Amino acid sequence: MSAPQPPGRSAPAPTGTPRQTPAEVAGRLLRTAAKHTYDPALAIDWNAPPEPGHWYLQPERMSLYATPTWHRLSEERRLALSRSEWANMISMATWFELTLMQMLTGYLTARDPASPRTHYALSEVADETRHVAMFGRALGTLGCPVHRPPALVRHLGRAVLPRLRGASLFAAALLIEEVYDRFQREAMGDERVQPLVRQVSRLHVMEESRHIRFAHSELLDARRGRSGAVLEFHRQLTAWCAMLAMTTYTNAPIYRAVGLDPRRAAREARANPHFRRTMRWAGERLVAFLTDAGMITGLQRPLWRRSLLLG
Repeated sequence: MSAPQPPGRSAPAPTGTPRQTPAEVAGRLLRTAAKHTYDPALAIDWNAPPEPGHWYLQPERMSLYATPTWHRLSEERRLALSRSEWANMISMATWFELTLMQMLTGYLTARDPASPRTHYALSEVADETRHVAMFGRALGTLGCPVHRPPALVRHLGRAVLPRLRGASLFAAALLIEEVYDRFQREAMGDERVQPLVRQVSRLHVMEESRHIRFAHSELLDARRGRSGAVLEFHRQLTAWCAMLAMTTYTNAPIYRAVGLDPRRAAREARANPHFRRTMRWAGERLVAFLTDAGMITGLQRPLWRRSLLLG
């Protein structure tokens, strides 16, 4: 099977009434999924050996890039750090996508089984199942460590995320999908990056573009006609989810795996102006969409700034 070619991303236009109804969007995405769904076991060359001197995550996107610690590291340790950061991203994507499947299951229990929206959500659960298996195989093939989310993210994520409904469910889905999508879209075309990492990124981007479009449509529908108090609850919940979820990008095991003091390195990373710009870049599409959709207002901006997705 030939390698999938991901579609381009156009800037979302969330304001006003969507061009298509949610059912129409779901029907279109189902037709796209029928033509562009890939089996990672066949679409990826799992026998491609790691390339010496290649990055797992581009250096300028790494959390410690250009810091005093970075300048002290040898090229070999920088490459090892890129491997650990990429392994952390993949580990977090695995955990969050498993959680997203639980969130979608909650959505499905309240839906008409004859609706195309139900059928599309089921196809997305199937996509995520393949993605989780693909991520696990990639970690194993490249011999990368598996990192766990920070304890607070694990405990609150298990308690809260599967119970989300309505606007905050799909806002959280976008947090899971859209920030990581930005990193992968850039990495898949960068020849400095390991070939297997680029292949995994390309396949994931191809299928996640459908998931992002569905979440946009469903979020706009979920917020329509809701009272100000209900919307404010969803806004606050989304902002807290953003703040907690983004802490995983400076997860302590990233640094411990390469012999750095994890607390000191995480503090240095979060204060690093290069990394802060990277996180704003990764979140700019998401933040623009949620702002236009009325899901980020002045009251939530301090929490969004703490997430590093907003300047």
